[in-house]
Amino acid sequence: SHVRPRAMLRNIQRLRFPGLAPYARAFSSSPAADVCILLGGENKPGVVNSLLKDVVSPNGGNVGRTRMARVGGDFAVIARVLLPRDKLDSLKSDLSSTFPEYVTGVREIKAAQPAQTTVTLNFSFVGPDSFQILEKITGALLEKNADLLNVTSESSPGSHVGYDIFDTMISCALPSGTDRLKVYQEIEDIASEMGLACTLED
Repeated sequence: SHVRPRAMLRNIQRLRFPGLAPYARAFSSSPAADVCILLGGENKPGVVNSLLKDVVSPNGGNVGRTRMARVGGDFAVIARVLLPRDKLDSLKSDLSSTFPEYVTGVREIKAAQPAQTTVTLNFSFVGPDSFQILEKITGALLEKNADLLNVTSESSPGSHVGYDIFDTMISCALPSGTDRLKVYQEIEDIASEMGLACTLED
């Protein structure tokens, strides 16, 4: 979300929902901090609930956009949180003490830059797993000044074909005026060299 803290406060006040009143009062009495919380470690029941109950809520925080995923035996969380600025140090301390064996971080989000017109491309790749697939593809996109928006990948056993199958989806934004077909053809050539089928999704 690109809603600024003050705008969010005005929205809360305008809606006049009783349950949101404490957040409105908290943000009125203290400048708001807009932060990104990072958490990664052992996957086990209760991680998300503990993050919210023991870290975010006690510091008057409100969760916005989140991304969570399990990779192997680990679980990772990225969460955007709005909270009173005078609670920022307490939030960092509570995060570290609640998850002492996890990788943690709190990064303040800078004010959003004016939106620029971009061209969005969504690529799908599938084929034999091998070294440096993502490195080569993302490197080629970097040369096109692409901004990666979302990347997911899986490597699964392919006993029926004799090799593991690599499957990835990459969504990226390129500068306005970019020739979509030309970029796709260049990326497809790189994928083909690695034995991957490349598809441009809608």
